[in-house]
Amino acid sequence: MYLSRRGTRVLRAGQMLLAILLLLSLTAVLSACGGNSQLQQQAAQNKTQLDHLLQQAQTTGVPLSFLQPLYAQEQQISNTNAPFGLFNSQAVDLYYQNLATRYAQLQVQVQGVMITTTAQYQSQA
Repeated sequence: MYLSRRGTRVLRAGQMLLAILLLLSLTAVLSACGGNSQLQQQAAQNKTQLDHLLQQAQTTGVPLSFLQPLYAQEQQISNTNAPFGLFNSQAVDLYYQNLATRYAQLQVQVQGVMITTTAQYQSQA
């Protein structure tokens, strides 16, 4: 089969257009996979703050037996994975939002244990 010069150019232009559209589509799909990076950052910051607070609780003398349930909850949360959000990052965003919230709730619980333990030690003194 013989194509004219014009036909060859049209065919090549069509192939180029198809390649560009495919590349743009792939970029859009892959950018949706990761979800909102700010939510991921917030979850990571809350986990870091929780870790520092747990360390501080141990340093100030809170018995490990009081902190063990909180460590177990943190471990349980840390062992989860974000869902795969190829075409929709809403589930991924919700996962990281919930992760940040759960770490923040654990921070409040650690602070409560620290306050209660300190009050108990002060009343015994």
